[in-house]
Amino acid sequence: MALNQIRDTLMRPRAQRQLVNLYRASQTECKRAEKLGMEVGNSRENDQKAVLKYHIPALSYKISNHLPQDFELDGEPVSQKHITAKVGKGKVKAKWTSDKVKAGEYIAKMITGDPTMFTHLLLTYIDIPSKLITVIGIDREKFRTSVVELKEESFTHHEGTNTRGVEYSVKLMKKLLDDPAFKVEINNVDLSGGIDPIERRIKLLELWGDE
Repeated sequence: MALNQIRDTLMRPRAQRQLVNLYRASQTECKRAEKLGMEVGNSRENDQKAVLKYHIPALSYKISNHLPQDFELDGEPVSQKHITAKVGKGKVKAKWTSDKVKAGEYIAKMITGDPTMFTHLLLTYIDIPSKLITVIGIDREKFRTSVVELKEESFTHHEGTNTRGVEYSVKLMKKLLDDPAFKVEINNVDLSGGIDPIERRIKLLELWGDE
């Protein structure tokens, strides 16, 4: 099972060190005036995929944008969500859209339990003050049945041009987090001290020389 392979990989000390080092680089790369930009989410997803791909060569990450998953393993779809907060806090994005109609269509299809809409969930909470990273795996069938049970209560959607789209509700997240497939904690994490992004690029230019 895909989630078992992911859990076993993330429990390895070497994989944890690699993940923290990549997260540290992304933390520095995506910070402007000491504040993290929204792009840090995508960067962290790539960090995590890189570590998993390194240890699990069968992982496939070249996925169509039309599909809900971020990568596949043994034919099983997996979606990644990174949240900069304590476990259970923060907002978790379900779908990016400011279109009310599209948001409604998405929610309507999800609550029917259409299997093609669901993936395993890989929730990564980065609690910077506590120096703790927690990765939680949610089985897709648990995800599907929870949404079918809660129906519209599974989601929140704020209209307007600055909307963050459709989010998973607090009620749904509590239900999912109460019974995860796995939970891996990485303690004493320090994400400060990454190399300055401009200095990193200058070093690459020096490395490449006149090529």
